[in-house]
Amino acid sequence: MGFELYNLDADPSESSNLAAEQRERVQAMLQKLRDWRYSIGAQECSINEDFDSESHRRLYIDLDVSKLVPSTNFLSTNFLNTAEPLRPWRQAMDKAVVGAKPRVTDPNKEIRLQASQASVHGEKLRYEPETYKNVLGYWTNPDDWAGWNLIVPETGEYEIEIYYGCGSGNGGSKIEVLVDSESLFLKVRDTGHFQNIIGERLGTLKLSKGEHTLEVRPRSKANVAVMDIRRIVLRRMDSIDKDESSTNKK
Repeated sequence: MGFELYNLDADPSESSNLAAEQRERVQAMLQKLRDWRYSIGAQECSINEDFDSESHRRLYIDLDVSKLVPSTNFLSTNFLNTAEPLRPWRQAMDKAVVGAKPRVTDPNKEIRLQASQASVHGEKLRYEPETYKNVLGYWTNPDDWAGWNLIVPETGEYEIEIYYGCGSGNGGSKIEVLVDSESLFLKVRDTGHFQNIIGERLGTLKLSKGEHTLEVRPRSKANVAVMDIRRIVLRRMDSIDKDESSTNKK
C-alpha cells in the first residue's frame, strides 16, 4: 500500500508526494494513528473480496480526478477539458456499483445484552441508570461479577463484542467472559474515562440453539476499578465478514 505526504503550505495542490523522502515521519504518523485507533476501540476494515485492481488503476491512478482543475465558467474551454475525461470515468464508476448491496449486520442475527438486564452478584457492583452512564459500575471488588440469561435463536458461530469504559490509569485488569463452560479473555484498555465507551471484539464461540448463560468475571484488578460495561453483543458469523474477527478462545 502506498502512502502520501504533502507540505500543504508550499504545495496546496498536493502535486509532490514527500512520503519516499520522509519515511521516518510517515511511520511516526502511522504509529500515532494506530495508537489513536486502539485507544478508541476502532474497528478495522475487512478485506474486500470483490476488489478489482484493474478497475482501481483505471479509475484512481490513470485518471486522478483530484488533479483536474475545475472552472466556474460553463462555457469556457477549461470546463470542457475538465468535463470530457470525466464522462467515461463517471460511466465506469456507475458500472462498478451496479447490483451492489450495502453489507450490514442483520439485526435479527444479533443478541444484545444490556447492562440494565444483568444479574449482579457481589458487594459493590451495580447498575447505574443515569442517561450519561447506563452501565454496570462501581466494580471495585474483583470478586463481584455479572451474568445474563440469553436465548440463541439458531446454532452457529457467534462473535462476542463487549462495550466498556475504563478510567484513566485503571487499564490492565483481566476479565473472563464465560458462555456456559467456554471462555474468552480480555485485558481491559484504559479508555480515558469510565463513560468513554469502546467496543472490543473478544473472539468467537460455537453456540447451540436454546438457552445459555453468559458471565463476566474479573480475574485480576489493576487499579481502583475494573471497568464499566454498557452492553455485550453476540453476532452470527454468517451475518458479518469473518475476516473482521479473530478468535481468542482458551
